[in-house]
Amino acid sequence: MDQIESTNAFSREFLEKLSILKQERAKAVADLSASGRTDEARFSRIQMNIVEIFEKMYHASVKMSPSQEHLETIGKSYMSYFETIPKNWQLALEEAKQFGNHEAVHIETLKLAQAEAIKTMFVEALSRIKS
Repeated sequence: MDQIESTNAFSREFLEKLSILKQERAKAVADLSASGRTDEARFSRIQMNIVEIFEKMYHASVKMSPSQEHLETIGKSYMSYFETIPKNWQLALEEAKQFGNHEAVHIETLKLAQAEAIKTMFVEALSRIKS
């Protein structure tokens, strides 16, 4: 498999995993809402939004890469989003802890955990394709 085919196969696989994760979150939102568990539904919606953010950032990484067939360049660009985007969430988490805002602590923790899960999924998928 040449480099372009490898990158395209990786992108399809990774985006499919994100799509499945997003569908799982959407189903959780619907199920929780239907059973009247509005707070939990809202938390699942927040997690779904994080998946959507990082899905968009993957597409942006592919488009911004000078050579879209170079998975290494795309990967570096995409990984940079895991540094920049969660910084504000981390700051908000520290502020929420400082002021004893338990709901905000929970929300920011959910955001950070979901971003970390996506990052791990990406790194693992990337390591599989490189080996």
